[in-house]
Amino acid sequence: MLLGSTTEEVLRHADCPIMAVRTAV
Repeated sequence: MLLGSTTEEVLRHADCPIMAVRTAV
Protein backbone atom coordinates (compact mmCIF):
# COMPACT_ATOMS: atom_id res chain seq x y z
CA MET A 1 0.00 0.00 0.00
CA LEU A 2 1.19 3.49 -0.79
CA LEU A 3 1.18 6.17 1.88
CA GLY A 4 0.34 8.72 -0.81
CA SER A 5 -3.40 8.15 -1.11
CA THR A 6 -4.31 7.47 2.50
CA THR A 7 -7.87 8.70 2.06
CA GLU A 8 -8.44 6.64 -1.08
CA GLU A 9 -6.89 3.58 0.52
CA VAL A 10 -9.14 3.92 3.58
CA LEU A 11 -12.19 4.28 1.35
CA ARG A 12 -11.17 1.27 -0.70
CA HIS A 13 -10.37 -0.80 2.38
CA ALA A 14 -13.36 0.45 4.34
CA ASP A 15 -14.19 -3.24 4.70
CA CYS A 16 -11.00 -3.71 6.71
CA PRO A 17 -10.87 -1.23 9.62
CA ILE A 18 -7.52 -2.57 10.80
CA MET A 19 -5.94 -2.10 7.39
CA ALA A 20 -7.49 1.36 7.12
CA VAL A 21 -6.04 2.38 10.47
CA ARG A 22 -2.60 1.01 9.63
CA THR A 23 -2.74 2.78 6.26
CA ALA A 24 -3.74 6.04 7.93
CA VAL A 25 -0.83 5.68 10.32
